[in-house]
Amino acid sequence: MRLDILLALALLLGVTPLLSQPAARDYDKSHAIPPFGQIFISNTSGTIKVSACEGKEVHVAATINGPDREFLRIQDNSTPGRIEIFPRYLQFGKGNASVDFDVRVPRGVDYHLNVWSFSGRVEMDGARGRIVARSNSGDVSMKKVQGFAMASSVSGSVSGQLERTREHNNVLYTSISGNIAVEAPADVDATIDMSSHSGGIQTDFPVEIKDMRYGPGKLAKLKLGSGRQIVSMRSTYGRVSLTRQKPAPAPK
Repeated sequence: MRLDILLALALLLGVTPLLSQPAARDYDKSHAIPPFGQIFISNTSGTIKVSACEGKEVHVAATINGPDREFLRIQDNSTPGRIEIFPRYLQFGKGNASVDFDVRVPRGVDYHLNVWSFSGRVEMDGARGRIVARSNSGDVSMKKVQGFAMASSVSGSVSGQLERTREHNNVLYTSISGNIAVEAPADVDATIDMSSHSGGIQTDFPVEIKDMRYGPGKLAKLKLGSGRQIVSMRSTYGRVSLTRQKPAPAPK
């Protein structure tokens, strides 16, 4: 029988088709922690997304996916002033499951924020404080962060977006074998150094790209505006690129 006929019959019988139901969250909780509190989210397989939001509490949601999802639990070892959440596998050999984390932190509040995924993508957008975003084999994205921050991947690509700010930020983008690509507005205030041992450097900002003094590789350093932010971009085997951010389209 055709799929559209089956769906119509299900609706007539008052049955909601399974494919129309959103995935239920396996963990969904808000945490009240003070500024400069610690947030630690680790993951074996799956994505971790962190974004800034309105409100006063840190909200963590997690969805378990995969055939072995029943053998995986979300472990919450949080204590007052500290959030610690990670997946826990219940049975050896039943690891065909992944977890997707969605973390929302209050906008403008400083935290000690550390997120790590072994094989998944990590995204950090708008967070503030002392920030570490890492992945072993997944890509890492870090945008519009404030404070001291590091985005790092062993074999994945690392991307970032700077913004014009009066904050004295210190941001490091690093990868062993992946590419690093960062966008910055033309009027950004930043001192930026870039280096790659074998992947090369590309930029549309005016800067002289030099050979490394010792061993193969390229490096470049430039000061934009007052150089208020300190930004480092380093890859061992990947390409490093710094490009001008395209202006937002004018509203119609």
